[in-house]
Amino acid sequence: MDLGLCLRTPLQRVFLTVLVIVTCARGVLAECLVPPPPCTALEKTAIVFVGDVTSAGPIENHSGENAPHLFFQPVRFRVIERFKGMPEGQTDVDGAVQFNAEAILFASGLRYVVYASLASDGTWRTACSRTCTVKVCPDEIRQLRLCKHP
Repeated sequence: MDLGLCLRTPLQRVFLTVLVIVTCARGVLAECLVPPPPCTALEKTAIVFVGDVTSAGPIENHSGENAPHLFFQPVRFRVIERFKGMPEGQTDVDGAVQFNAEAILFASGLRYVVYASLASDGTWRTACSRTCTVKVCPDEIRQLRLCKHP
């Protein structure tokens, strides 16, 4: 069947284009459009803490045959406040944060509220999470405290 015969008018072509874009984007964007509220994110995420980035390296390519698009950023945090998944005595923590289009790039000298899940290879995933700088989301810490002690 020749699709050109089915799409004779410009309106039909526009409709098909929009349909294809929406269908393709649904799988990629659906879970990233709106992150869950803080208490839900705290419950469902392995690691949640407030930390200052003391060292943030460049994006490193660790792609290989088994992981064709694996990029991560080495980051060192000084832990300021723990909410979940961070040992009480640990003040500095190193993380290899997976990097993709939905993840944020960490910068040295900034304070973050970090929501991270753990990948099987030990790296952290922050994509589609509530991870943000304290400056961008100043109320996040207060909301997390309320989750722990309602």
